[in-house]
Amino acid sequence: MKIHIRLFILFAILTSTAFFFQSCDELTEDISKVKVKVPIERQTFTVDSALFAQKTNEVILAQFAVDINLDSIIEANGVDFLDQGTFSELVIGVLDPEDVDLSFLEAAKVTVSSTESFEEEYIVATVTDIDEEQNSANLIINDLSVTDQLRQHVFYIRVYGQPGEPLPVNVVTMYVDGVVCLTIDLF
Repeated sequence: MKIHIRLFILFAILTSTAFFFQSCDELTEDISKVKVKVPIERQTFTVDSALFAQKTNEVILAQFAVDINLDSIIEANGVDFLDQGTFSELVIGVLDPEDVDLSFLEAAKVTVSSTESFEEEYIVATVTDIDEEQNSANLIINDLSVTDQLRQHVFYIRVYGQPGEPLPVNVVTMYVDGVVCLTIDLF
């Protein structure tokens, strides 16, 4: 009987030790990475009613360069390696006129590219069920790494829209707000 108790205690000690070391490895992995959220400067653009006239297919609403000072962010965290970068939030909306809603858009998407010519572009976010009564929409973020683009410091974003109802005015001023989540490896 004493042998069974000793074997049971030995088994319990070995099992708990294995769980302890496994937990430490996971903890070390979590501690070694820091997530830093970096807001993208608000980008504004205008949409002319002529762009939507007689259009049924997707149109380019805007494209712009984004410059994230990655060096200072990495330096502030005392490291020199960006492990991963992804978008964590993208919003499109109407600035002016304030009473205009998004009924003129059925859907929208945002792509990212390393080049201004968008030779290769990747979809980072989409929205297909825009609430026509709202003047902004949160896009659904794809789990797509934009690390290569971020390492170039300047990358390019393009906003596409699927026309819906006609624009209620001649010109609408719109915006894109976004947040990039950087995962920085400390070790």
